[in-house]
Amino acid sequence: VLKQVYGQPRRWVTTGGGKDASKQTFLQKWLAPKEMPERGTLRWYGEMVLVCTVFAITGTSTMVMVRPAVSSGLGLKGSLKDGPW
Repeated sequence: VLKQVYGQPRRWVTTGGGKDASKQTFLQKWLAPKEMPERGTLRWYGEMVLVCTVFAITGTSTMVMVRPAVSSGLGLKGSLKDGPW
């Protein structure tokens, strides 16, 4: 089923393959694709806050873990402003 959103066709997300939703496991329900709320609604803003929070946490934790490895492994010390030069 397609729905027109801002002139573009948008595909509705289904439970997939005609499976009975009551026979899905908890993990299947949790990981199943879900439809995004309408843009500009409170639920949409909540979803965007969640997405940005996840990216902020993963990006920060990656830098916290990678920076010591690069500093000791490659011998690079410094910052973006000061640089290793």
